Amino acid sequence: MKIHLNNNQIQKLKKNYYKNINIINFSKAYPLTRLDFVNDSIILSGTSDNPWTYISLDKENDMDKLMEKLREKDKHIAIFDRSVLDYYESNYEIEWKLSCEKYVYENDKILKSEDVYELTKDDAYYIQENNSYNSFTDIEYIKFRIQNGIGLGIKIHDKLVAWVMTHDDGAIGFMHVLENYRNKGYALKLTNEIIRRLLYIDDLPFVHIEKNNEKSIKLAEKAGFKYFGDVYWIKIK
Repeated sequence: MKIHLNNNQIQKLKKNYYKNINIINFSKAYPLTRLDFVNDSIILSGTSDNPWTYISLDKENDMDKLMEKLREKDKHIAIFDRSVLDYYESNYEIEWKLSCEKYVYENDKILKSEDVYELTKDDAYYIQENNSYNSFTDIEYIKFRIQNGIGLGIKIHDKLVAWVMTHDDGAIGFMHVLENYRNKGYALKLTNEIIRRLLYIDDLPFVHIEKNNEKSIKLAEKAGFKYFGDVYWIKIK
């Protein structure tokens, strides 16, 4: 039986919309295999590139009861609270961890960018080969995101030189500009256009950026994003 968030559950999550937008978007895009609430705190599981478990803590008092609902097979975890990350790091052996800052779009200014190319699944192999995070992704995931999310690129003389897509949780990501084509404004052009398209379908534009990626943080701030909080992805051994 397919599991879905009902309207009341979505409204619970929307009480802290910026924090829970990842969970709301993921549940729209992929079938869920598990859904547990403790008051307004949630554990939710589904499969995109891997079987993912999302954990969002509404109140610290919910922590113990929420952690009781963990399963042994929960290996790929998306976390939105430092206390939940601390729990995992104290009780499990972590194979890898990706820590990012979440930036949310808070600007009324919308700029349309011309000469932006819509990615096709034929671009997936090229993107995977040149993707800075190809150890975290695979071809099928990229193809699915191109076909079911928003994927944009810039071509120069029929060569794809820059691209951006939305991830399985709706976050703007995969931003990459080939080295010889940087500092020409292509990243900002793509950012402006993907913001416009997300707002057009009434989705909240947001992005995750690694803490030491100063160039991407400056680009996000220039485009109108504001820092909201931290997000963590881990894999348990």
